[in-house]
Amino acid sequence: MSRKASIRKQPPPTTGFLHRALVPPLFDTETEVIKYAAMVDDERFSHLVKQYRSDTARWPRQSNMRRDFDTLCRENGIRDDEFVGQLAAAAYRYGVDAANIYASIAHPEVVKASIEQAKKPQGVADREMHFKHMGYIPAPKGQVINVNAQAGVQVEAGGSGMPAFEDRTLKLAKVIRADVAFEPADGDGA
Repeated sequence: MSRKASIRKQPPPTTGFLHRALVPPLFDTETEVIKYAAMVDDERFSHLVKQYRSDTARWPRQSNMRRDFDTLCRENGIRDDEFVGQLAAAAYRYGVDAANIYASIAHPEVVKASIEQAKKPQGVADREMHFKHMGYIPAPKGQVINVNAQAGVQVEAGGSGMPAFEDRTLKLAKVIRADVAFEPADGDGA
């Protein structure tokens, strides 16, 4: 008996329409699809996730033994377009957080690659970015908006446009002690 004949033939891997449409074009792994399916607020999706996890626990290394997304959706009364639409909505809702997490995880590698590029003769832009970050060259300032140009002129001329804090405090202290009657000055309101 040949070696080939003694090996039990495995069933073909489960690659239904939904699997081919979702993994890898939209999601990296089946686990990522299930993660977003678990975020959908629908009992049918919750049941689908439980079934997938049960299959995965039963056959952890044999993906060809598990039910594919097409079968799971059919068993739970979920149309293909509804499944894809709900996953896309969940990914959109929670994708911002995921993007920030992915960016922060990749940041050290990106900085390292940028430094390596900056060491090369053609790495002018990377060197400039690092110099700005370290403060060796000035970074461009944001837009400055002068809200009240008149107040600035008064301050430069020696006045603030309001009574001095110390003068007002002393005056109010005398009123509280009943040394003098309160007479509102300009800017005190009355």
